[in-house]
Amino acid sequence: MAKNLETILPVAKSEGSNSVEWFGAQQDNKFMDKNALALLIPIISIAMGCGIPLLAIYLDYRKRRDMFALYHQERMAAIEKGIELPPLPEEFFKENCKQGRQRAPHSGFGRGLFWLLGGLALLAALYFNDKGTAAWYALIPVAIGLHYLIYYYAVGKKEALAIEADRKDKASGGGMGSSC
Repeated sequence: MAKNLETILPVAKSEGSNSVEWFGAQQDNKFMDKNALALLIPIISIAMGCGIPLLAIYLDYRKRRDMFALYHQERMAAIEKGIELPPLPEEFFKENCKQGRQRAPHSGFGRGLFWLLGGLALLAALYFNDKGTAAWYALIPVAIGLHYLIYYYAVGKKEALAIEADRKDKASGGGMGSSC
């Protein structure tokens, strides 16, 4: 009684290819079509672009929560034993204070050289490969590099010398300023 599916539905499979014709429409049996892949790229990039910062915020929150919980447990154990602890330092409550991530004194100079030389290399590559049509876009990183270098020589050099002097002063024990 069971009839073959091919006799009920008009399905024709062409030999030598993965495509199937079903009711006049042709379908590929491939894993993913090029159009579907082209649509997935921006969707994934937007999802990752929003997801990674949210993940970083959540992990920072969890780290701070665990740190406060551990410090609270330590203080409660000390109170039960009758030991008095000093108050929490002010840096403990500051969110933007990163002790290990201080800015290098000459970082503007390094960034300026990076952008300038990278832009010049891009300019040369685009000029000689595309006959100069797209080489104008390489002037953007060149301009960013020039901006960093001009800023470094105008203002950043003085700031770098002040930071180095402050670090030497702290190392000798004379400085009492906060690093945040």
